Amino acid sequence: MNNKFFKIVFIITAFLTLIIFIIEGFYKDKKGRETFIQESYHGIINDIVFFEGNRGFPLLKINNNWHTCGILESKIQNYIKVGDSISKNSGREEIKVYRKNINGNLYEKVFK
Repeated sequence: MNNKFFKIVFIITAFLTLIIFIIEGFYKDKKGRETFIQESYHGIINDIVFFEGNRGFPLLKINNNWHTCGILESKIQNYIKVGDSISKNSGREEIKVYRKNINGNLYEKVFK
């Protein structure tokens, strides 16, 4: 009887832990998305650094401030280069990167 009681308590505890873990994940995802949407930056990328513990995603130095690419990091990280112009408007879930081609023409790439 005692062994059966501990199994039930263990199963209930594991289930509640899983539910709390899932709820916390959704909450952090929502907060991260809201923060990204409200963020705004514009300028030329002066430096790109990959810090340990940042899940392999870059930090961008724009106008002497460090920024992340938020929810678009995995889409943008292999495209951006130092010297690119970047624009993130508040209230939008997109980042625009501007780069000059060989002919000197400026072209835009939008990441959503």
